[in-house]
Amino acid sequence: MNLVSCLKGRTTLIALFLFGFSVLANAQEAQEPDKISEEKGAELSFIHRCMALADRMASLPDKLAYENENIKITPIPLLAYSPSTGFKYGVYSVAVLGHKDSETATVVTPRFSFSTKQQMGAKVGLDLFMGDSYVLNSELVAEKYPDEFYGIGNEAFDDPLDFTKEWVVLNADVLRRLKGDTWAGLSSHLLATKISEIQNVEDGSVDNPLFKNGRASFIGIGPVFRIDKRENRYAPKSGYFLETKGLLYKRFDKDVNPFGIVKLDYRHYFSWGNGNNVMAFQMLGEGLVNAENTPFYLYPKIGGEDRLRGTGHENRYADERFMFVRSEYRKHLFSRFGMVAFAGIGHHGAGSEWDSENFRHTVGLGGRFYLSEKERINLRIDIGTDLKGEKAIYFSLKEAF
Repeated sequence: MNLVSCLKGRTTLIALFLFGFSVLANAQEAQEPDKISEEKGAELSFIHRCMALADRMASLPDKLAYENENIKITPIPLLAYSPSTGFKYGVYSVAVLGHKDSETATVVTPRFSFSTKQQMGAKVGLDLFMGDSYVLNSELVAEKYPDEFYGIGNEAFDDPLDFTKEWVVLNADVLRRLKGDTWAGLSSHLLATKISEIQNVEDGSVDNPLFKNGRASFIGIGPVFRIDKRENRYAPKSGYFLETKGLLYKRFDKDVNPFGIVKLDYRHYFSWGNGNNVMAFQMLGEGLVNAENTPFYLYPKIGGEDRLRGTGHENRYADERFMFVRSEYRKHLFSRFGMVAFAGIGHHGAGSEWDSENFRHTVGLGGRFYLSEKERINLRIDIGTDLKGEKAIYFSLKEAF
């Protein structure tokens, strides 16, 4: 089956979903608040009570923040839930250095979390501008938690295999400005992992060379090219973004053939109504070279908090390659609050076949709370589902794309 015939009719459904949500959101904005009756005097209506509570919540980041001429730090307590993590609690925070110039401010986003399923982790993101010519985008991750393995591609199984994963990961892109908004540089990915406590399977019985108890270390290095014409890095209202990169991986602790990962990412943004309505579009593709030497945890995944939201566990659909397109309507409501509606369609597989069974369709709704209005860094909660009935809840910092 070719790609065009598989897509026929599906994009229409996605467009209708997003258009309907946009109409409802703007109709709600146009309604006048209920008037308070004379008999009730100064008694607030239920809507006004909710608005008053929202105003108090909106002032929370400023009350918790520490700020001087050179830095602003905003910590936010975290309480969230998802089927894969259980109840999750911890601290998210945003530190903006040189925040008077938001376009070139250095932004640090540390996150620390624990869950009722004995998962714990720390992530520290860094966006650092070095003058006008260089930029560093990096993230350091240290995690230990029980996880689930669903297999690879069409051989994925419904009952996942439990295991425990510990890893330390460093992603770092260093780019030099070529001209205007065009950048090029080097991308690197270093990781050290330990897999243990595999349940319900004997070592080696799964067709992946690294799904067994043990340690492994990898380094991936390759070129990255970027055109970034977005008017904001974290929640754009206009412009576009194009990035392509290719990484060649080598294992440190064992002599095996290298493997590679290639990626293409394109995004476009439009806005209207003084920027209170935004349509965001993305096309993302990722694929493996020499997949037989790739550890299962580095296989491209079509689902997750920054990919197609609503596919259940993020490991549910791992394959040799994937591609998806998605749209998101973003609506600013009032003060620091907003909401979104999103929909997407994607395909995963191996080789050049476009099997209709490997298409994934997701839709969902979400809420936004702006931690930093100037830089537009927000907390987001999204609830997504796919046409097969799977669903997931996501709580994270910054927009998915």
